[in-house]
Amino acid sequence: MKNFEIAHIKLGMEYHFDDFFHDKIFEYQIADNINVDYQIKVIISDIFPAINGDETIVFRTRRIYESASGSKLVVYSETGNQIKQMISTSVNLRKITIQLSPEYGKRLPEIEYLATGMAFFGIAINEGCVPIHASAISYNGQAIIFSAPSQTGKSTHASLWKKYLDDVDIINDDKPIIRINDSGAVVYGTPWSGKTAQNVNRCVPLKAIVFLHQAVQNHWNYLSKPQKLTHLFRNVYRPRQEDAIDSLITVLEQLIDKIPMYEIHTDISKSAFDMIYHVIYPEDEQ
Repeated sequence: MKNFEIAHIKLGMEYHFDDFFHDKIFEYQIADNINVDYQIKVIISDIFPAINGDETIVFRTRRIYESASGSKLVVYSETGNQIKQMISTSVNLRKITIQLSPEYGKRLPEIEYLATGMAFFGIAINEGCVPIHASAISYNGQAIIFSAPSQTGKSTHASLWKKYLDDVDIINDDKPIIRINDSGAVVYGTPWSGKTAQNVNRCVPLKAIVFLHQAVQNHWNYLSKPQKLTHLFRNVYRPRQEDAIDSLITVLEQLIDKIPMYEIHTDISKSAFDMIYHVIYPEDEQ
């Protein structure tokens, strides 16, 4: 098991495949003798432990079982007669075991990458953070988040800023994490950045969040507080535990009070970049 510090969270993690972690995770690694607060361990085996506890949620091929010691998320095959994945979580999330069936075959590296990410995002929420589906950039020492569903253009808009401006870096191209502090909010990179290696182990003050929609004509709206909450809740990682959802909403409400957020309908042209830039930096004549 190796130790990492991600978004100021000390994590011990044991995984099997470098396919998706390669070039993404090593800059987060810390010394093996440092005490960690959480552990994620991946096991590859088709011999699954007995399931105990009460079945609380049923959704398609997924079942959640709750007991006094924690919970188990069990993913069955489409026929329902074979377990393919089991995620066992202690009550306080301090220890998470992810067991994957070898039946996944060539998809095992991808499934491991996705499952460890989901486990860590649950831990992040437990620590008062907000994992968000977005592309986050750093520009002149400030972070800007472009959030949208997949295939909407958030990565493309992040790349436009790198194309037309100096001093732009990608913090994370898929799953950055936001943490509230006394002065506002900050954005952290994580090693879970989708299919690209575009992430850095960096903490940057958050300037604005942009929620993108594809459109033929460019226009934008400043979001009210209820609209901010709606857009955030659509795009953040949502935990399955009810108390964790309540904690997440509390943090989102703090974020809403501190950070400007915009809904922007746009294409991927230079004029779209110009519009977004001047929305976020109206005082700048560039």
